[in-house]
Amino acid sequence: GDLQSQEAGLWAWFASSKVRSERFETVKLKLLRSTYRLNRETQPALYALANQAAEALGIALPITLYQAQQSGSGLNASFVWMPGEAHLVMQGPIGERLSEREMTSVFGHELSHALLWSLDDGAYHVAECVLDAVVNDSQADQSHERTQRLFRLYTETFCVRGALLAAADLETAVSALVKIETGVTDVNAASFLQQADEVLTADRSATEEWTHPETVIRARCLRLWSEQAANVEAEVRAMIEADETDVAVDE
Repeated sequence: GDLQSQEAGLWAWFASSKVRSERFETVKLKLLRSTYRLNRETQPALYALANQAAEALGIALPITLYQAQQSGSGLNASFVWMPGEAHLVMQGPIGERLSEREMTSVFGHELSHALLWSLDDGAYHVAECVLDAVVNDSQADQSHERTQRLFRLYTETFCVRGALLAAADLETAVSALVKIETGVTDVNAASFLQQADEVLTADRSATEEWTHPETVIRARCLRLWSEQAANVEAEVRAMIEADETDVAVDE
């Protein structure tokens, strides 16, 4: 909407098929240089979980799984965007530390990026590229940075909801989230949900993060969506958005 009209030149450039094709070929080569591509025939269980998550989200894209090289002991997963394809990268021994249902939740989170960036002919992906370019410009001001921050936070929140849809179980989605964020092997999801309630009852201020809301906020969002709370949109917005003066902007 406003971003497309205000940055019409950048929008047209990032949306052009030639530029997108060139960018994605570069991304694919970088991906192959830095990972081990998992074979569908030798890793059928992992591919089955990824396909299960995709089905839960209504995504019909060919999926390719990778294991990141030199990722240390930390657990994580990421999504690499290419039109008409879903590339999921696992970091650390995530497949060993998480249960099958938890892995389905993780795949649901990452595939939600594909779902979001496929909407409206890729408009949300173009918007992210435009915001990154504008913020990296020397003439960027605080309004650009605040817009980019909210865009990232809401993108992550969208994907947290995808994790719940794929898991189809609140405690599974919470335990997967906490295991990745903390590295703890044995997670009591109900206990962490209570912890989140304690924190957010005492402190109702919005997140101060720049890309990913705090884990307690994401857990609270999961609970609200799972319970289909009547005021869920207002509650989530209150946890994500702050007054402009509430969040300091790095100079």
